[in-house]
Amino acid sequence: VFTDDLCGEAVQDEQRVILPMGTPLPDYTDGSFLFAGGRWRYSGATRTPPSGPPDKAELIAYARRYLWTPYHWGGRTVFGVDCSGFVQAVFAAFGVPLLRDSKLQVEQGMPVADRASSIPGDLAFFGSPELGIYHVGLLLSCGEIIHASTMVRIDDMNDEGIRNRETGTLSHRLAAIRRVLPD
Repeated sequence: VFTDDLCGEAVQDEQRVILPMGTPLPDYTDGSFLFAGGRWRYSGATRTPPSGPPDKAELIAYARRYLWTPYHWGGRTVFGVDCSGFVQAVFAAFGVPLLRDSKLQVEQGMPVADRASSIPGDLAFFGSPELGIYHVGLLLSCGEIIHASTMVRIDDMNDEGIRNRETGTLSHRLAAIRRVLPD
């Protein structure tokens, strides 16, 4: 079970802690969960990952809830995310485990031959022969991608890579596409 409010609060006696969307709630039962050696109350909305394959449209809608989240290296919450933390957090909320870094995530799932064969929900990876894989985003429909680059944003995607909507420049070169969700 995960928190599903953008920002919620857990309480234990006089203590309070802020919990961003996607925070796991271990042993969640009747509005309480285990945290820091005790039981805490959480009265906000929760999300339980599906028992079967996730609905791609629902996963993409959830990813869109991160729009405008600031980029923060190492971050995995709506308080700040990096590219791989963003996709890891989104997929975790749907019960799909991803490794932490894009250079590891690119080894997960099945390869997709090219962009024309991709579908919404696939992960696109970016890099260069010199630097390797260093960026990841979630493919949307109609040649769009949602990714964390200065903030979580939607940009255009073509066979070369990501084209920044504000500047029109190619910001990331496409290296691979992987399908981690079943068809």
